Amino acid sequence: MRYWSCWLIFIISWIAGPTVPSDTVTAQELSASPVVADSTAQDSSRTHLADPWLGADKFKHIALSAYLVGAQMYVYQQHAGLEQNQALGIAIAGAALAGVGKEIYDGVSGRGRASWKDLFADFLGIALGSLIFILD
Repeated sequence: MRYWSCWLIFIISWIAGPTVPSDTVTAQELSASPVVADSTAQDSSRTHLADPWLGADKFKHIALSAYLVGAQMYVYQQHAGLEQNQALGIAIAGAALAGVGKEIYDGVSGRGRASWKDLFADFLGIALGSLIFILD
């Protein structure tokens, strides 16, 4: 199968994802968790929760974004008959829209927290997925 790397990313994320300590919190943990003062804010009462760069959440953002690029490229090339460059452009746009949409949802829903680090991880996954599937 030409898109073996798409499945490889999915399998690695499935196996390795749960073994990395999670940085996600439930609503109960959120209310009881300690907060870290934001030293960059002028108002010292502003606080934020820790959002580590090397957590399970970032790994999942990278893996899912790379997988979305590959899965979309497969569908657009194999089933829609698009050329590789056209499929890649649409796949990048679709994965970016999914990542930005998820962060907007986190920011307005109250069920999560919007994070620039998550968005960066999404775009890193899109770049990784694009590179993998261009070289495939």
